[in-house]
Amino acid sequence: MRTAGSLARAYWAVGAVDRAVPFGAQVLARQRAVLGDDHPDTLTSIGNLALYHAHTGDRAGAVRLLSEALEARRRVLGDEHPATRATAANLESLR
Repeated sequence: MRTAGSLARAYWAVGAVDRAVPFGAQVLARQRAVLGDDHPDTLTSIGNLALYHAHTGDRAGAVRLLSEALEARRRVLGDEHPATRATAANLESLR
């Protein structure tokens, strides 16, 4: 998972975001299978993939992913947790 995640971040860093999306999706799929939907690393990967989608112009995909992450973070961490608040702010910035 780390290699695919590193590739996704590297592509994003050099502006090849469209190439980051498949690697980010791969990482997320593996984390869901191994760690579960509510694991903090899985939720971070959802946010990363949402970021990649937003930067490719797929705002709808980004909103869908961030909405999912926000719902899970609220359930697992509560409304006032910094990660929940950051996810809420990121989602709001796309609306």
